[in-house]
Order: sequence, then C-alpha cells, then structure tokens
Amino acid sequence: MNLRKSRDKQNELIQYMRDNEYSKWYIGKVNREIEWLLAHAEKEGIVSYEQACEVRIRSKPDRVYRVY
Repeated sequence: MNLRKSRDKQNELIQYMRDNEYSKWYIGKVNREIEWLLAHAEKEGIVSYEQACEVRIRSKPDRVYRVY
C-alpha cells in the first residue's frame, strides 16, 4: 500500500474539516486513525485499506466499529 499519499493528504484533509466546521472531537478521531495507519501499516503487513480496517477492528474491538 502506498501510504505516501495518505501522509501528503492528511494535513489537507484535517484543514478541510476545520474549514467546514467538523467537530474537534471528530477531527481528532480521524487524525488518530490516520496516524495509527501510518504507524502500523508496514509492521502489520497491511496492503489495503480494507485490511487496515480488519487489523484495527481486531486491535481495538471495544472502540472501533464497522459501519456498513
């Protein structure tokens, strides 16, 4: 998975959310999930965003919810 694009777009996304008055709580949650992905992708052997979700759900099942 090429995470360079995620890192490059992270600040842009967070700024967009601020500009469009997303709550600080929600912005923080999104930012933490991006940071988690960037920190764990290589270590966990994650190759897709779908796989990242599965790994994240297993790591924090009481805090992370799957939305369909």
